[in-house]
Amino acid sequence: MRRLGARIGLWGLLLLLPLAALARDAIQWLEAMAEAMERTHYRGTFVYAHDGRMEAMEVVHRAADGPEGEARRLFALSGAAREVISDDAGVTCILPDAQAVMVDTDMPRTPLADLGGSDWQRLAAYYEFLVLGEDRMAGLPAQIVAVRPRDDYRYGYRLWLWKANALPLKFELLSPEGEPLEQMMFTHLEVMDAVPDEALLPSLDGESFKHFRGGRADGETVEGKPAWTAGWLPDGFSLIHHNRHRMPMGKQPVDHLVYGDGLATLSVYVEPSGADDEPLRGSSHMGAVNAIGLERDGRQVTVVGAVPAVTVRRVGESVRPRDD
Repeated sequence: MRRLGARIGLWGLLLLLPLAALARDAIQWLEAMAEAMERTHYRGTFVYAHDGRMEAMEVVHRAADGPEGEARRLFALSGAAREVISDDAGVTCILPDAQAVMVDTDMPRTPLADLGGSDWQRLAAYYEFLVLGEDRMAGLPAQIVAVRPRDDYRYGYRLWLWKANALPLKFELLSPEGEPLEQMMFTHLEVMDAVPDEALLPSLDGESFKHFRGGRADGETVEGKPAWTAGWLPDGFSLIHHNRHRMPMGKQPVDHLVYGDGLATLSVYVEPSGADDEPLRGSSHMGAVNAIGLERDGRQVTVVGAVPAVTVRRVGESVRPRDD
Protein backbone atom coordinates (compact mmCIF):
# COMPACT_ATOMS: atom_id res chain seq x y z
CA MET A 1 0.00 0.00 0.00
CA ARG A 2 2.85 2.34 0.85
CA ARG A 3 4.48 1.61 -2.55
CA LEU A 4 1.17 2.31 -4.31
CA GLY A 5 0.88 5.64 -2.52
CA ALA A 6 4.45 6.52 -3.48
CA ARG A 7 3.77 5.62 -7.12
CA ILE A 8 0.59 7.71 -7.19
CA GLY A 9 2.52 10.63 -5.69
CA LEU A 10 5.27 10.22 -8.30
CA TRP A 11 2.78 10.09 -11.17
CA GLY A 12 1.06 13.18 -9.80
CA LEU A 13 4.38 15.00 -9.72
CA LEU A 14 5.17 13.92 -13.29
CA LEU A 15 1.77 15.16 -14.47
CA LEU A 16 2.32 18.53 -12.81
CA LEU A 17 5.77 19.07 -14.33
CA PRO A 18 4.49 19.77 -17.88
CA LEU A 19 1.95 22.27 -16.49
CA ALA A 20 4.70 24.08 -14.59
CA ALA A 21 6.84 24.13 -17.73
CA LEU A 22 3.94 25.53 -19.78
CA ALA A 23 3.38 28.29 -17.22
CA ARG A 24 7.09 29.09 -17.27
CA ASP A 25 7.09 29.23 -21.08
CA ALA A 26 4.01 31.47 -21.06
CA ILE A 27 5.66 33.91 -18.64
CA GLN A 28 8.75 33.98 -20.85
CA TRP A 29 6.58 34.86 -23.83
CA LEU A 30 4.81 37.61 -21.86
CA GLU A 31 8.09 39.07 -20.63
CA ALA A 32 9.40 39.06 -24.20
CA MET A 33 6.20 40.79 -25.32
CA ALA A 34 6.58 43.57 -22.75
CA GLU A 35 10.18 44.15 -23.80
CA ALA A 36 9.30 44.13 -27.51
CA MET A 37 6.47 46.63 -27.03
CA GLU A 38 8.84 49.05 -25.29
CA ARG A 39 12.02 48.59 -27.35
CA THR A 40 10.78 48.06 -30.91
CA HIS A 41 10.11 50.69 -33.56
CA TYR A 42 6.98 49.62 -35.40
CA ARG A 43 4.09 50.81 -37.54
CA GLY A 44 0.84 49.03 -38.24
CA THR A 45 -2.90 49.07 -38.75
CA PHE A 46 -5.34 47.11 -36.64
CA VAL A 47 -9.03 46.52 -36.12
CA TYR A 48 -10.42 47.17 -32.64
CA ALA A 49 -13.79 45.60 -31.75
CA HIS A 50 -15.56 46.69 -28.58
CA ASP A 51 -19.07 47.43 -27.32
CA GLY A 52 -20.64 46.18 -30.55
CA ARG A 53 -18.49 48.45 -32.73
CA MET A 54 -15.45 47.96 -34.93
CA GLU A 55 -12.81 50.62 -35.54
CA ALA A 56 -9.78 50.65 -37.80
CA MET A 57 -6.72 52.39 -36.33
CA GLU A 58 -3.15 53.18 -37.28
CA VAL A 59 -0.30 53.11 -34.77
CA VAL A 60 3.28 54.34 -34.97
CA HIS A 61 5.60 53.55 -32.06
CA ARG A 62 9.09 54.83 -31.33
CA ALA A 63 11.15 52.70 -28.96
CA ALA A 64 11.97 53.90 -25.45
CA ASP A 65 15.73 53.32 -25.63
CA GLY A 66 16.39 55.98 -28.28
CA PRO A 67 17.70 59.47 -27.45
CA GLU A 68 14.27 61.03 -28.06
CA GLY A 69 12.47 58.63 -25.69
CA GLU A 70 9.35 56.56 -26.21
CA ALA A 71 6.49 58.01 -28.25
CA ARG A 72 3.30 56.71 -29.83
CA ARG A 73 0.77 58.07 -32.30
CA LEU A 74 -2.70 56.53 -32.69
CA PHE A 75 -5.00 57.65 -35.50
CA ALA A 76 -8.56 56.49 -36.16
CA LEU A 77 -9.03 55.36 -39.77
CA SER A 78 -12.79 54.83 -39.48
CA GLY A 79 -15.63 56.68 -37.83
CA ALA A 80 -15.01 60.08 -36.29
CA ALA A 81 -11.47 61.35 -36.80
CA ARG A 82 -9.46 61.07 -33.59
CA GLU A 83 -5.79 61.19 -32.80
CA VAL A 84 -3.77 60.45 -29.66
CA ILE A 85 -0.09 61.36 -29.39
CA SER A 86 1.90 60.43 -26.30
CA ASP A 87 5.51 60.93 -25.28
CA ASP A 88 7.53 61.63 -22.15
CA ALA A 89 6.02 65.13 -21.94
CA GLY A 90 2.42 63.94 -21.76
CA VAL A 91 -0.59 63.01 -23.87
CA THR A 92 -2.48 65.03 -26.48
CA CYS A 93 -5.92 63.92 -27.69
CA ILE A 94 -7.34 65.69 -30.76
CA LEU A 95 -11.12 65.28 -31.13
CA PRO A 96 -12.45 67.16 -34.19
CA ASP A 97 -16.07 66.05 -33.67
CA ALA A 98 -15.98 67.75 -30.24
CA GLN A 99 -13.84 70.64 -31.52
CA ALA A 100 -11.53 69.90 -28.60
CA VAL A 101 -7.90 69.19 -27.79
CA MET A 102 -7.21 67.59 -24.41
CA VAL A 103 -3.73 67.64 -22.92
CA ASP A 104 -2.89 65.63 -19.82
CA THR A 105 -0.12 63.70 -18.13
CA ASP A 106 -2.04 60.41 -17.93
CA MET A 107 -2.26 58.04 -20.89
CA PRO A 108 -5.88 57.19 -21.74
CA ARG A 109 -6.75 53.54 -21.99
CA THR A 110 -5.95 52.13 -25.45
CA PRO A 111 -5.98 48.61 -26.92
CA LEU A 112 -2.20 48.31 -26.52
CA ALA A 113 -1.52 50.29 -23.35
CA ASP A 114 -2.59 47.66 -20.79
CA LEU A 115 -0.20 44.92 -21.88
CA GLY A 116 3.29 46.28 -21.28
CA GLY A 117 5.34 46.76 -18.15
CA SER A 118 3.77 44.07 -15.95
CA ASP A 119 5.65 41.94 -13.41
CA TRP A 120 4.40 38.61 -14.73
CA GLN A 121 6.22 36.53 -12.10
CA ARG A 122 4.42 38.35 -9.28
CA LEU A 123 1.11 38.20 -11.14
CA ALA A 124 1.23 34.39 -11.10
CA ALA A 125 -0.44 34.58 -7.67
CA TYR A 126 -3.55 36.13 -9.26
CA TYR A 127 -3.47 34.81 -12.84
CA GLU A 128 -2.77 31.49 -14.51
CA PHE A 129 -0.52 31.56 -17.61
CA LEU A 130 -0.80 28.96 -20.37
CA VAL A 131 0.66 28.35 -23.83
CA LEU A 132 -2.28 27.26 -25.99
CA GLY A 133 -0.74 26.54 -29.38
CA GLU A 134 0.21 28.23 -32.65
CA ASP A 135 -1.69 30.18 -35.31
CA ARG A 136 -1.23 32.79 -38.04
CA MET A 137 -2.26 36.43 -37.82
CA ALA A 138 -1.73 39.13 -40.46
CA GLY A 139 0.14 36.47 -42.45
CA LEU A 140 2.65 36.02 -39.62
CA PRO A 141 3.32 32.98 -37.38
CA ALA A 142 1.93 33.47 -33.88
CA GLN A 143 2.16 31.81 -30.47
CA ILE A 144 -1.09 31.83 -28.48
CA VAL A 145 -0.78 32.60 -24.75
CA ALA A 146 -3.63 32.73 -22.22
CA VAL A 147 -3.78 34.88 -19.08
CA ARG A 148 -6.59 33.55 -16.85
CA PRO A 149 -7.63 35.26 -13.60
CA ARG A 150 -7.87 33.12 -10.48
CA ASP A 151 -11.02 34.95 -9.31
CA ASP A 152 -13.99 36.83 -10.81
CA TYR A 153 -12.73 40.33 -9.97
CA ARG A 154 -10.52 40.87 -13.03
CA TYR A 155 -10.46 40.04 -16.72
CA GLY A 156 -8.37 37.54 -18.64
CA TYR A 157 -6.50 37.77 -21.93
CA ARG A 158 -5.84 35.58 -24.92
CA LEU A 159 -2.83 36.80 -26.90
CA TRP A 160 -1.42 35.96 -30.31
CA LEU A 161 2.30 36.90 -30.21
CA TRP A 162 4.49 37.22 -33.29
CA LYS A 163 6.93 34.33 -33.01
CA ALA A 164 9.78 36.40 -34.45
CA ASN A 165 9.77 39.06 -31.71
CA ALA A 166 6.73 38.55 -29.38
CA LEU A 167 4.90 41.69 -30.52
CA PRO A 168 1.13 41.20 -30.05
CA LEU A 169 -0.65 40.52 -33.35
CA LYS A 170 -4.03 39.99 -31.72
CA PHE A 171 -5.54 40.04 -28.27
CA GLU A 172 -8.88 39.27 -26.70
CA LEU A 173 -9.97 40.71 -23.37
CA LEU A 174 -12.12 38.05 -21.73
CA SER A 175 -14.89 38.18 -19.14
CA PRO A 176 -14.70 35.88 -16.09
CA GLU A 177 -16.92 33.52 -18.12
CA GLY A 178 -14.38 33.49 -20.96
CA GLU A 179 -16.43 35.60 -23.39
CA PRO A 180 -14.55 38.20 -25.52
CA LEU A 181 -15.31 41.76 -24.41
CA GLU A 182 -12.74 43.48 -26.62
CA GLN A 183 -10.64 42.29 -29.53
CA MET A 184 -7.71 43.83 -31.36
CA MET A 185 -6.15 42.32 -34.48
CA PHE A 186 -3.40 43.73 -36.66
CA THR A 187 -4.03 43.57 -40.39
CA HIS A 188 -0.53 44.87 -41.09
CA LEU A 189 2.51 45.23 -38.83
CA GLU A 190 6.07 46.12 -39.74
CA VAL A 191 9.19 46.58 -37.65
CA MET A 192 11.18 49.70 -38.52
CA ASP A 193 14.85 50.58 -38.15
CA ALA A 194 13.88 54.09 -37.03
CA VAL A 195 10.79 56.28 -36.76
CA PRO A 196 11.09 59.70 -38.43
CA ASP A 197 9.91 62.65 -36.36
CA GLU A 198 7.24 63.58 -38.91
CA ALA A 199 5.55 60.19 -38.41
CA LEU A 200 4.74 61.24 -34.83
CA LEU A 201 3.39 64.69 -35.67
CA PRO A 202 -0.39 65.25 -35.56
CA SER A 203 -2.15 64.99 -38.89
CA LEU A 204 -5.25 66.79 -37.59
CA ASP A 205 -5.25 70.56 -37.22
CA GLY A 206 -6.54 71.42 -33.77
CA GLU A 207 -5.32 75.01 -33.56
CA SER A 208 -8.85 76.46 -33.70
CA PHE A 209 -10.29 73.95 -31.23
CA LYS A 210 -10.92 74.60 -27.55
CA HIS A 211 -8.02 73.34 -25.46
CA PHE A 212 -8.45 71.60 -22.12
CA ARG A 213 -5.52 70.91 -19.87
CA GLY A 214 -5.52 68.46 -16.96
CA GLY A 215 -3.01 68.19 -14.18
CA ARG A 216 -2.61 69.12 -10.56
CA ALA A 217 -4.78 71.81 -9.13
CA ASP A 218 -2.82 74.94 -8.33
CA GLY A 219 -1.71 75.07 -4.72
CA GLU A 220 -2.91 71.55 -3.88
CA THR A 221 -0.52 69.13 -2.24
CA VAL A 222 -0.37 65.41 -2.92
CA GLU A 223 2.14 64.60 -0.19
CA GLY A 224 1.36 61.94 2.40
CA LYS A 225 -1.62 59.63 2.53
CA PRO A 226 -4.80 60.40 0.58
CA ALA A 227 -7.81 61.67 2.53
CA TRP A 228 -9.97 58.88 1.07
CA THR A 229 -9.43 55.16 0.78
CA ALA A 230 -11.06 51.99 -0.53
CA GLY A 231 -11.96 49.66 2.33
CA TRP A 232 -12.13 46.62 0.03
CA LEU A 233 -9.90 45.62 -2.87
CA PRO A 234 -9.40 42.36 -4.78
CA ASP A 235 -6.37 40.33 -3.71
CA GLY A 236 -3.21 41.79 -5.17
CA PHE A 237 -4.63 45.29 -5.69
CA SER A 238 -2.88 48.18 -3.96
CA LEU A 239 -2.69 51.97 -4.25
CA ILE A 240 -0.44 52.82 -7.19
CA HIS A 241 -0.61 56.60 -6.91
CA HIS A 242 -2.87 59.42 -5.89
CA ASN A 243 -3.09 63.08 -6.74
CA ARG A 244 -5.42 66.04 -6.72
CA HIS A 245 -6.02 67.56 -10.12
CA ARG A 246 -8.56 69.04 -12.46
CA MET A 247 -10.06 66.83 -15.11
CA PRO A 248 -9.43 68.16 -18.64
CA MET A 249 -13.04 69.37 -18.95
CA GLY A 250 -13.72 69.88 -15.24
CA LYS A 251 -13.86 72.96 -13.02
CA GLN A 252 -13.32 71.59 -9.51
CA PRO A 253 -10.21 69.77 -8.22
CA VAL A 254 -10.73 66.02 -7.96
CA ASP A 255 -9.03 63.55 -5.62
CA HIS A 256 -7.84 60.72 -7.85
CA LEU A 257 -6.72 57.34 -6.50
CA VAL A 258 -5.45 54.60 -8.82
CA TYR A 259 -5.45 50.98 -7.65
CA GLY A 260 -4.10 48.00 -9.55
CA ASP A 261 -2.63 44.52 -9.40
CA GLY A 262 0.07 45.17 -12.01
CA LEU A 263 -2.18 44.36 -14.97
CA ALA A 264 -5.73 45.48 -14.16
CA THR A 265 -6.32 49.01 -12.85
CA LEU A 266 -9.24 51.05 -11.59
CA SER A 267 -9.62 54.71 -10.66
CA VAL A 268 -11.50 56.28 -7.77
CA TYR A 269 -12.51 59.94 -8.16
CA VAL A 270 -13.77 61.95 -5.18
CA GLU A 271 -15.13 65.48 -5.64
CA PRO A 272 -17.59 67.76 -3.85
CA SER A 273 -21.23 66.89 -4.51
CA GLY A 274 -22.71 69.34 -6.99
CA ALA A 275 -19.40 69.99 -8.75
CA ASP A 276 -20.74 68.10 -11.76
CA ASP A 277 -24.08 69.13 -13.26
CA GLU A 278 -24.82 65.54 -14.28
CA PRO A 279 -23.06 63.22 -11.82
CA LEU A 280 -23.11 59.49 -12.44
CA ARG A 281 -25.58 57.71 -10.20
CA GLY A 282 -25.61 53.93 -10.19
CA SER A 283 -23.83 51.65 -12.64
CA SER A 284 -22.75 52.21 -16.21
CA HIS A 285 -20.50 50.48 -18.71
CA MET A 286 -18.92 50.93 -22.11
CA GLY A 287 -17.48 47.73 -23.49
CA ALA A 288 -15.13 46.25 -20.91
CA VAL A 289 -15.04 49.45 -18.83
CA ASN A 290 -17.43 49.52 -15.89
CA ALA A 291 -18.27 52.48 -13.67
CA ILE A 292 -20.36 53.27 -10.63
CA GLY A 293 -21.27 56.61 -9.07
CA LEU A 294 -22.59 57.22 -5.57
CA GLU A 295 -22.60 59.83 -2.83
CA ARG A 296 -20.52 59.51 0.33
CA ASP A 297 -20.35 62.11 3.13
CA GLY A 298 -21.17 65.03 0.85
CA ARG A 299 -18.85 63.83 -1.91
CA GLN A 300 -19.46 62.35 -5.32
CA VAL A 301 -17.52 59.09 -5.57
CA THR A 302 -16.96 57.59 -9.01
CA VAL A 303 -15.14 54.31 -9.62
CA VAL A 304 -14.20 53.35 -13.17
CA GLY A 305 -11.97 50.67 -14.63
CA ALA A 306 -11.54 47.84 -17.13
CA VAL A 307 -12.64 45.30 -14.53
CA PRO A 308 -15.91 43.39 -13.99
CA ALA A 309 -18.96 45.27 -12.71
CA VAL A 310 -18.87 43.44 -9.37
CA THR A 311 -15.37 44.83 -8.75
CA VAL A 312 -16.24 48.51 -9.24
CA ARG A 313 -19.43 48.02 -7.20
CA ARG A 314 -17.65 46.47 -4.22
CA VAL A 315 -14.84 49.04 -4.34
CA GLY A 316 -17.28 51.94 -4.70
CA GLU A 317 -19.40 50.81 -1.76
CA SER A 318 -16.27 50.57 0.40
CA VAL A 319 -14.84 54.06 -0.31
CA ARG A 320 -14.67 56.15 2.86
CA PRO A 321 -12.66 58.94 4.47
CA ARG A 322 -9.37 57.70 5.87
CA ASP A 323 -9.52 57.56 9.67
CA ASP A 324 -5.84 57.10 10.51
